[in-house]
Amino acid sequence: MPHGGPDWGLAAPSSYVFPIVSWEEYFMRSGLVKTLDGKGDIIFYDSFENGISKWYQSAGITAVELSLDHARGGNWSLKIPPGSEAAATIPVDEPNRFGAEFNFIYNTNFYSPIFHLYYSDFAREYHFGVLYDSVNNKLEYYAPFGVWTEFADVTLERLPMYYFHPCKLVIDANKLEYVKFIFRGIEYDLTGKETAFDIWPSRRAVQPHVWWNQLGGPAVPTYIDDIIVTTNEP
Repeated sequence: MPHGGPDWGLAAPSSYVFPIVSWEEYFMRSGLVKTLDGKGDIIFYDSFENGISKWYQSAGITAVELSLDHARGGNWSLKIPPGSEAAATIPVDEPNRFGAEFNFIYNTNFYSPIFHLYYSDFAREYHFGVLYDSVNNKLEYYAPFGVWTEFADVTLERLPMYYFHPCKLVIDANKLEYVKFIFRGIEYDLTGKETAFDIWPSRRAVQPHVWWNQLGGPAVPTYIDDIIVTTNEP
């Protein structure tokens, strides 16, 4: 009998059991996963407990790794070496207000983490992103023509390697502009600010992307965990 069909006959089963394919799906369905601000509907969640097959990176850079060194909730996280990056692709049906939440370790002043949420339609790829400038202690957003533009002064403390900093970037794919960025408990209004784009025909999708940008100093990796992508952001 197909799922959702009527129960014809007295011998029909009273319930059906459908398998959950991953712990991430279970956490999403059960409501155990909460976003940083409690807003948006979750369409993607990865705690890396099922590996890193959802993630990819550009050719020619040091590979990311599944790691037991540090984790925010479970046992695993994604280790990103100096100068490397990782991204995942989530197909979407239509433009909406999307959010991407990242949790990352920061234990050195020689790096500037960059958090992107790319949005692609069938003609262009829009490069929404926020960078923490560790030299000047500023937050910057990726503006038209690829210009990083300051929007806040902030100092990110170097904390022990087991501490994960949360942040969340929200964009409006209908208006093709930023909405807000949440960092260290502060919500920064980015309404009306536009981003750069490439002419890159593609399917409609969003892509959370992390770049661990090395400015100098020792080779220190970062670790990311509990990556969440949302839709229907207010």
